[in-house]
Amino acid sequence: MRRIGIYEKAPSKAKKPQAPEVPVAKYPGERVQIDVKYVPKECISKELKEAGERFYQYTAIDEYTRKRYTYFTKEHSTYESTKFIEKVIKYYEFKVKLIQTDNGCEFTNRL
Repeated sequence: MRRIGIYEKAPSKAKKPQAPEVPVAKYPGERVQIDVKYVPKECISKELKEAGERFYQYTAIDEYTRKRYTYFTKEHSTYESTKFIEKVIKYYEFKVKLIQTDNGCEFTNRL
C-alpha cells in the first residue's frame, strides 16, 4: 500500500541521546575500582553463624588487567577501608594511579 501511495511512511522517531562512552584503561593501574559488600549469613560457616559474626568483603579490580584483590573483615569503617587500600597498593606490582569508589561513607567519612 505504501508503494502505490495509499499509506505514507510513518515519520521516524527522534533518536534517544546516547550515554557518553566510558574511557577504557590504557595501562595497568590507570584505574582500580573498589567496593565493599556485606557477606550474607548463608555464606558463613555454622560456627560463625552461632557466634553472631558479621563479615564484609572488600574487592579491588584493576580495569586493564582485571586482576582482583579481596579482603574480608568484621568491621565496616574508614579505618578498615584505609587498611584495605594500603594492602591493594602493596599487592599490585604496578603503580596505582586512580582509585574509583562509589563514594560510600566507608570511603568518604561523611557521617
